[in-house]
Amino acid sequence: MGRLRLMFGVALALAVTLVTWLFLSQVEHRKTAELLELEAANARDLIAHDLKVRLDAVERLGQRMSAAQYIDARQFNMDASALLRDMPGFYALAWIGPDNRIALVEPDRSKRLIGTNLKNLGPDRVALAEYVRTARGMHIGDQLELVNGSGSGFVVAKSVHRRGQHIGTLWVVMQIADWVDDLYAGANGKTLEKLDLAIFFDDQPMFTYDMRILSNAFYTKTSAVPVADMMFAVAVSPRDGFFTGAGATMRWVVTVLIGTLSGALLFAAYALRASRVQQQIASDANHDLTAVNAQLEEEVRQRAIAEDLARQSNTAKSQFMSTMSHEMRTPMNGILGMAELLGQSQLTPEQSNQVSGIRACAGDLLENVSDILDFARFESGAVRLKKETCDVASIASDSVQILRHFAQKKGLTLSCDISPDLPKSCCMDRGRFRQILLNVLRNGIKFTQEGSVHLTLNVISEGGKDFLDLRVIDTGVGIASEKRDVIFGPFQQADSALDRKFEGSGMGLSIVERITTTMGGTVAVKSELGKGSEFIIKLPLVPVCPSVLAAEKDSASPHSVLQGVNVLLAEDNRVNQKIVQGFVKGSGLHLDVASDGNEAAQLFAQRRYDAVLMDVSMPNRNGFDATRAIRAIERARALQPCPIIAYTANCGEDDQKKCYEAGMDDVLPKPASKQELSGRLAHWISRNIVPDEGAVAS
Repeated sequence: MGRLRLMFGVALALAVTLVTWLFLSQVEHRKTAELLELEAANARDLIAHDLKVRLDAVERLGQRMSAAQYIDARQFNMDASALLRDMPGFYALAWIGPDNRIALVEPDRSKRLIGTNLKNLGPDRVALAEYVRTARGMHIGDQLELVNGSGSGFVVAKSVHRRGQHIGTLWVVMQIADWVDDLYAGANGKTLEKLDLAIFFDDQPMFTYDMRILSNAFYTKTSAVPVADMMFAVAVSPRDGFFTGAGATMRWVVTVLIGTLSGALLFAAYALRASRVQQQIASDANHDLTAVNAQLEEEVRQRAIAEDLARQSNTAKSQFMSTMSHEMRTPMNGILGMAELLGQSQLTPEQSNQVSGIRACAGDLLENVSDILDFARFESGAVRLKKETCDVASIASDSVQILRHFAQKKGLTLSCDISPDLPKSCCMDRGRFRQILLNVLRNGIKFTQEGSVHLTLNVISEGGKDFLDLRVIDTGVGIASEKRDVIFGPFQQADSALDRKFEGSGMGLSIVERITTTMGGTVAVKSELGKGSEFIIKLPLVPVCPSVLAAEKDSASPHSVLQGVNVLLAEDNRVNQKIVQGFVKGSGLHLDVASDGNEAAQLFAQRRYDAVLMDVSMPNRNGFDATRAIRAIERARALQPCPIIAYTANCGEDDQKKCYEAGMDDVLPKPASKQELSGRLAHWISRNIVPDEGAVAS
């Protein structure tokens, strides 16, 4: 009986131990699976973040190429080299043109990466390029074997568009082994040091350290990694040291020997151990998360520094352009003004021709300076269009009349055909529209040796909206098909061999393209080499400006208005003083000259003037402070405000804004002709409008 009880007790202990063993096994399996899932999630997040950083770098390079006027091989090599240096795992970069041919590759050793023939990508690569072009985004291609024993990799393809048109595809080849080695060796590599790793794309293994991990179904965890429009999968399996199966088995054997009590103690010991392991895993995860957050904060700080440097660069560029505008226009004012005064004197026919030559060359130089300054303003986004009511037909006729003399000198016929359906008034920036016309017509005259240049203006309707259709057709040298995009870039002509035959800054069409785009229009060209060109410009046609009145035209002649008036000129440049004195000579106008802002304020305090011509850059006291001093005198004496016209070479939009804020009424840019100067004085003297007090700076 005792023996039976003993056997029963032993059997009961074994049964309890077996139940305990089964229970503990399930608990350990569950805990291990949970910890492994946590590690798989950490690995997924790490890989997803690392992939996103690399794809963001590809995205930024694509944006820079989209913003560029054309794809420059030198700039591409510099950008590609920097990306290969900063992004471990990036093996090579290539630029695929819109014709699906490889145009640029960096570095040279990778020219056989994507196919044996650089001019033929192969059907699989062409299919990828076409897919990316249609999807208009970023895509990852199938796995490929790299040359020279470099292992396997895959292609990241980014479609690049400019103004809605596909211009090519950016390809980045990633070497999988180097990329994963960088993951293991990086600041966050501790996440992976206890795991074997396999990476899948489209259910195909892209990388694995040990394919045997896939045979242990229970201890292998897979996690999806969505990146862009693709889905990766990451499989992880524990290495030695992640858990100790042998030690657990020994404890279970001891549990069988000592019975139920030992089993209970083992369960308590296991629970404590599992808790500590979980705490350690959580601590490691928190440490990794802290490191990632620190890295993100550093990236945000570096981006803020870069943005601040960009703002400082734009400010410096604006200041430089303002200074250059003043320094170039001031002597140009002297050249053109003196030439105009010299032309009004008694000259022989030969001398008259020489003066005309001086004025023509100076005018060309002024046009080039204006083009460069305009280009800088468009590049910095500092151009604001005016809304003015203007007669586009009249502006077109005047532009043709201005350039007819230059066409006749080359033996060309310059004509225009204006549709009678054009409205009498349209709402647009009058000056910018005239600039488009003059630049396109000048371009046609420049590149036409014989024949004609013809301008047409019509109204067309597209998509329920009216557009002004402007076309300039010439019989000139024409443009090769592969060069048509080049001509709209700055400082460019269609063929460098033409640079000396056809002189110019090469910015006319670049300015036209930027003005047209800013006005909401489009510009295109049809041309055949040796058979002429047709430039087609479409601009939105708005008949009436909302809340904008047409500029008033002065009815009184300048001569009658200027008779007997007193004008104060504040100008430190003696040549410019002589020019203004020569312009007003014989008009009956009395002119006093001040050499700086202090003298101007003193003269104004002593005598009443009908108008003031105020230079901005002067010694002792500049034009802004002198204007504020004059306005203070007027307020102290309760005088009617005197028109103050800024007569300055600083004619940028920011400069004009400063003039108005200081209390000036108008801005007359240098150089100005006698007619412009007299007309502007007559306009303000005849109106003598009191400016808005809110616009006068105290």
